[in-house]
Amino acid sequence: MRLLPKIIKASEYVTIKNGNAFPSNNSSLKKPSEAKAAKPDPEEEHRAILNHAFQKAQQIMEAAQNYSANKVKESTERMNGEAALLMARSREEGYRKGFAEGRTKGSEQGYREGYQDGFQKAENDNKAVLDELSGMLETVEARKEEILQRFESDITRLSLAIAEKIIKKEISLDAKAIQSIIIKAIDSYRNQEWVRIYVSPNTKTLLADTTLIKDLQEVSDNVKIEASAEMKDGDCKIEMPNQMIDAGVDTQLNNIKNELQI
Repeated sequence: MRLLPKIIKASEYVTIKNGNAFPSNNSSLKKPSEAKAAKPDPEEEHRAILNHAFQKAQQIMEAAQNYSANKVKESTERMNGEAALLMARSREEGYRKGFAEGRTKGSEQGYREGYQDGFQKAENDNKAVLDELSGMLETVEARKEEILQRFESDITRLSLAIAEKIIKKEISLDAKAIQSIIIKAIDSYRNQEWVRIYVSPNTKTLLADTTLIKDLQEVSDNVKIEASAEMKDGDCKIEMPNQMIDAGVDTQLNNIKNELQI
């Protein structure tokens, strides 16, 4: 593989807006000519691949957030239930204690006094517990958003990791996925003396049965796909006389991470 002085990374031609992939206006790229009506739109195919992955990741992110919110709700309901149960038990305990003390004293007055003393003690104990529970609930409610925000970056990282696995899985099985990425990367170039596309051995095998070379005829009539043992599925470098473009999936995902600042 020849080393050339100018390397364009995928981050120079891909930005993220609302979870979609869009081409940027790179001054080093020539303006694309109008696509033929019958020719598939590689940008749309590329967008569809990324959107599919991020939709799956977004679903997981929302599920995680809902899970956290539900846990807070469940804790609140459980604490309220425990408080109500404690109140009922306290009243019952006060009644039993008062009745027992009344019988011991052998008089109605003793019964009433014992009942009142036992009930009042149970009420005081119950109030202390309820105050503690109330404080805990207020703390949980106040920190709910803080807790969700604290884990938001972790959820986002998880979503990106899932998106990465989905994209790479599709690329390893579906030739159209990597084909659309390659076309998207260089479709705006014209009349290049030659083009060399370096991919993994598995990707080269997948691309052998596609119309990629035919689709790039306007870019160059001398396009070759070469396998590199050092490259993995999803890697892709495109070499032209004066350019080297890194169109690999990892490069594009790193660009997304930079956009999201994670």
